[in-house]
Amino acid sequence: MLDPIMIGLAGSVIAAGYYFVVRFVRNLDEIDRIEAHRLRNERLRADQIARYRNFHAVHAGHYDEGLDSRRVRYNELTASAAAGDVAAGEEVAAMMDREEADHEGLVEQRIAEENLEEALRQMHAINVKNADKPYYRKFIVL
Repeated sequence: MLDPIMIGLAGSVIAAGYYFVVRFVRNLDEIDRIEAHRLRNERLRADQIARYRNFHAVHAGHYDEGLDSRRVRYNELTASAAAGDVAAGEEVAAMMDREEADHEGLVEQRIAEENLEEALRQMHAINVKNADKPYYRKFIVL
């Protein structure tokens, strides 16, 4: 025959077991949620870098096409200037100044791109380093 004490103990053991099972399942859900969040962040970061590279690749292509047409125009103007056309000579000088300014702008753009990629790498390293800290994920999202 069961004592009331034994019934109470059995109920406590069942309640504790239920509590630990529920707690374990919730922890698994939390781990899955954190892992899904990490994978989402990695995918977003990869997409961000791909969009960044595609954007600049498109613009680099436009720049190269424009550069070819400018070379043709430059050659025509140089030939005219050699023939004695003063206006063509002035336009050649202006084109050379613009080319120099474009080149300086491209160098600055390349430096800015390298700085951005380095910053993205550093932010990713910080996220990886702090991945085990759940409170940290609330503040940095890439």
